[in-house]
Amino acid sequence: MARPRLAAAVFLVGGAILLAGSLAYLFFGAAPRPATNNGRPIGGQPPLALGPPAEAVLGQQYWYNFSVVATCCIPVAASSVAVKALNATVAPDASWQLDLYVGSTFDGSYMFSNDTWIGVGSTVFTSDDVLAFGLLSDSGLGGDSFELMGTGSWSGSVDVEMP
Repeated sequence: MARPRLAAAVFLVGGAILLAGSLAYLFFGAAPRPATNNGRPIGGQPPLALGPPAEAVLGQQYWYNFSVVATCCIPVAASSVAVKALNATVAPDASWQLDLYVGSTFDGSYMFSNDTWIGVGSTVFTSDDVLAFGLLSDSGLGGDSFELMGTGSWSGSVDVEMP
């Protein structure tokens, strides 16, 4: 009689672990994706990673806010940004805006027109940073991916799907 009880206990514990994992995924979303290019991380250990975006609407501006989750030593100026749909780059709209915040303090902007950062006081990305990608309305980018790319010796990229 001890064997059925042991099997039931093992089954219950396994089920509880699966349920806890499923609930954690449901409530906290997908795990951050580390930046890779053919398996190579950008910037060392830990590599740059972005969390899933938090969405917000402020007036007519629609925002995807990406938290920098993990990073080491990656210079902000050594990065560029693109939005991709089905592995093709989406042409930037004039309304697109990308701002870098350290905590809640504005630190600079990315200019899609010439692939450069302006007014950025930070020298490297940190886990306090938020990349706020704003555009007029939701512009149909749901399902596309936001891509942050390292340049030069920081080559590689991280893609995060936009809901």
